[in-house]
Amino acid sequence: MRFGISWDPAGPTALQDAWRSQVAEAVAADGVGLDSLWIHHEREGDNALSAPSAALAYLSSKTRSIQLRMGLRQADRGSPVRIAEEVAIVDLFSRGRVGLCLASPARQDVALSQVQELVALTAAAWQLDDFRFRGEHTRFPAHTPDEAPPGVSLPSPEEEWRPQWEWGPATPDYLAVTPKPAQVAPAMHVELDRAVLRWLAEAGISPFVPADVPTDEALRLLTDYQEVRRGSPAVTVPVEPVLERRVALGGTTDDHTFGGTPVEIADQIRRAGRQAGVRHFVWRRTAAQRGRSDQLFTAAAEIQPLVQA
Repeated sequence: MRFGISWDPAGPTALQDAWRSQVAEAVAADGVGLDSLWIHHEREGDNALSAPSAALAYLSSKTRSIQLRMGLRQADRGSPVRIAEEVAIVDLFSRGRVGLCLASPARQDVALSQVQELVALTAAAWQLDDFRFRGEHTRFPAHTPDEAPPGVSLPSPEEEWRPQWEWGPATPDYLAVTPKPAQVAPAMHVELDRAVLRWLAEAGISPFVPADVPTDEALRLLTDYQEVRRGSPAVTVPVEPVLERRVALGGTTDDHTFGGTPVEIADQIRRAGRQAGVRHFVWRRTAAQRGRSDQLFTAAAEIQPLVQA
């Protein structure tokens, strides 16, 4: 099982101080061999982080091998093409370490079809050259006609090819999104809830359950996701279910927290893996824990080895 970290919003702390602590923790997590760090797209509060790609671009220069994840990215804050470009640029900076996790439709108050289109269009943008896309919410290029096939379509093999710069002032009917990421396909996750469960399982998309979902419900969601997946053609597609929880070293377990000794915390994580197929555990760091890099050494030296034993 992989082990990562994420952070609560800065809260009342001065944003500059909180960010310095977060960078120090990211460097420490990379140094002790943790697998991932997640920067969530936060919209609420004075210290919300509205540009996770900028934060990840900076952290890519401070770390060597830890995976960088843009968490709970919201579709309504930018066009799908812009989001695909953001991920690709940071992936190039980091030499292939970036992935994207989209917020659920409920979290961002959009239709399910809008998130589905975002997944389809970003995948096409990363992997295809000239293409067009016709959806209910997005058309790329914008002048794509109503008679175009729904979703992604490619130019006819018989169509004469001309470079985009030779089209003059007219926009080509098929466009390539550049730059391409360093990876063939950056990791893609979508926040899991009941509304998207069947779609994610049948499409072979990796689910992410955030720390604000109570643990019992989180494990039920992931268990049901695995059950639907076993009955679908996507059962052969590799997925990486992610569970995000708060962790209280020396503290108590509650609806959103794994607490106790390192042995007890490792046992709770292992049980989540056995029960619900969790393959990636993310420690959601609280404001009080921010800057406590010693706790990350405990995670890497004591908790993670016990989980993997």
